[in-house]
Amino acid sequence: MGTRSTADAAPRGTCAPAFEPVREAFARNLAERGERGGAVCVTLDGEVVVDLAGGVADRAGERPWEPDTLAMVWSCTKGALALGVHLLLEAGELDFDAPVAQYWPEFAVGGKAEATVAMALSHQAGIPGLVEPLATPELVFDFDAMVERTAAEPARWCPGTQHGYHSFTFGWIVGELIRRASGMAPGAFLRERVAEPLDLDLWLGLPEAEDHRAAYVEYPPLPDDPEPFYVEARRSGTVQQSVLNSWGRFVEPEVCSLRAARAAGVPGAGGMASARALALLYRPLATDGRIGDVQLSERAQARMRSVQAAGAVDVVTLGPSRFSSGFQKGLVEPGPWPSLPESLFGHGGQGGSFGYADPAQRLSLGYVTGRHAVSPDDRRVHALIDAVYASVGRLAQPR
Repeated sequence: MGTRSTADAAPRGTCAPAFEPVREAFARNLAERGERGGAVCVTLDGEVVVDLAGGVADRAGERPWEPDTLAMVWSCTKGALALGVHLLLEAGELDFDAPVAQYWPEFAVGGKAEATVAMALSHQAGIPGLVEPLATPELVFDFDAMVERTAAEPARWCPGTQHGYHSFTFGWIVGELIRRASGMAPGAFLRERVAEPLDLDLWLGLPEAEDHRAAYVEYPPLPDDPEPFYVEARRSGTVQQSVLNSWGRFVEPEVCSLRAARAAGVPGAGGMASARALALLYRPLATDGRIGDVQLSERAQARMRSVQAAGAVDVVTLGPSRFSSGFQKGLVEPGPWPSLPESLFGHGGQGGSFGYADPAQRLSLGYVTGRHAVSPDDRRVHALIDAVYASVGRLAQPR
């Protein structure tokens, strides 16, 4: 991809003087690192200190990417769902240590009867994918069908004994727990209990009236030498193949720009949000823990911050991973993707989008992109996170 001139790539929006490194990094992403369009937002001590957008949001390259442009944020959706579960735990509508089957009896088959809410949140439930492919790839958009299919699946390991990233099944398990406990579909629950109290431009099931703000997202082909996950996914009967079986149409490069995908609100990966919404989602988790009228307890906040499952080899991704209760934690050792401070937690999404809270720094971050990263050589995310920590006087770990 050719580069744009610095003038053409100049970010629009606001940036506090101390955070000029973030503006500079974002401008370089646009001018030199292949960013098609996107936005970044940072809060510190509860105040928005960076709110920048740049590049283009439509396929033709004519509509500017604005701070309120919405992009599919893929697995960043999991962080919003997890927060919803913690609100239900605080209200006593769910029990952290109770079996999932206590709320969803159909789930208690195939060795999953002992899988708890805690295990589901930390990717230990043992059902990271589907043994057989979907009958039609469009089924991935049908929440009821996918919930029924997930409940019937056998566990791939004894729940609680291993952990492996539940890329799509996390959303169906946690989404159905939300529905069973609250009586609301996960998208409606997130609007009422999370997005509206925090004034977030975040949607799980984007209304048609908001679709004009949605970005086209470019998804380049995978490199010739893909990561080990995709190598194993080509082999029959592997855990990785089961994960691929659960993705349906989401394996198609243009799916994140389909109206059907935006409207469906696939709970593990189909959320739509602005960068500002992701930063503001995590602002209370970096500061006072208040979500509207709900004050999260210290116990709840500790569960979100502390590692619940970790290892050098994730059963699914085949690399290191660490999870708290519903959120990703930074890796201990530097790797091809950003090595995050221990105090930071949240969730990244396929292609590079992210939302994080760092309570130690009273800092929250959000980023959305119009061009997916598919290679470890893509430095856009590294550059932004490094610039944020440089701005607050705490450099990220050496690369």
